[in-house]
Amino acid sequence: MQKKDNYRLILAGIVIICLIFNLLGFCLLKKDICKASELSQSCLEVINGINSAVYGAEDELAESDELTSESLGTYKITHYCTCTKCTRGSGITASGTVPVEGRTCAAEGLPIGTKLLIAETGEILTVEDRFGDPSKTNCLDIYVASHDEALKRGTFLSEVYILYY
Repeated sequence: MQKKDNYRLILAGIVIICLIFNLLGFCLLKKDICKASELSQSCLEVINGINSAVYGAEDELAESDELTSESLGTYKITHYCTCTKCTRGSGITASGTVPVEGRTCAAEGLPIGTKLLIAETGEILTVEDRFGDPSKTNCLDIYVASHDEALKRGTFLSEVYILYY
């Protein structure tokens, strides 16, 4: 999955660079539109080549990377933000990352970087933080952007699956 995202970022960067070159080429070569057109054509060829590589890599990923899962059982799901009511820290996770809504969760007893599926919500999250309390092994704290959102989402029980790629 991450390989696909990397290819897409590279492709987006190249498209932006080509657009900038096209604009510069057009402005600098107003008198010679053919040269700007040639530049545009060469950028399109590069984009098409990268596009082929991206889709080829996606096919390769689909064939080689098999996703499996294993139930960890029922977990108590809670929510937190970076306010002083929710955390004692600096807004940096135990793994050293800045928490991101839709990606970050805190868990005890699971390695940092573990991908988890929350059955109740369908969210796939990454363990990036800790509770700081080793007794909370059947709890999962999901990061959200605000304290109001944490309160709104509340607490619930859900089956949790560990994902293996």
